[in-house]
Amino acid sequence: MLVLIPLLASSLTQPAFAEYKVVSVDRHEVYAGKLGREVTQKIVAEKDGSRFEITIKGHTSIKGSVRSYSTGDTIKQSWDLAVKEAR
Repeated sequence: MLVLIPLLASSLTQPAFAEYKVVSVDRHEVYAGKLGREVTQKIVAEKDGSRFEITIKGHTSIKGSVRSYSTGDTIKQSWDLAVKEAR
């Protein structure tokens, strides 16, 4: 058990990054009161020949919450939990 703990800690310090290349972006903004504008981006991206749909939401009043993506950009994601394969 003592040997397993250092191995677990070392694997958590170096997360595997997945890189997705943006193919298309659909950006939608609506008024959200004190939160500024709510921005929803539906992105179709490619990774290893497969296409994926990524949805990103944020508010303009929260600094760093919204980043604009365009065709050709690369998205680096540390975990693949929020990505689903496009049909």
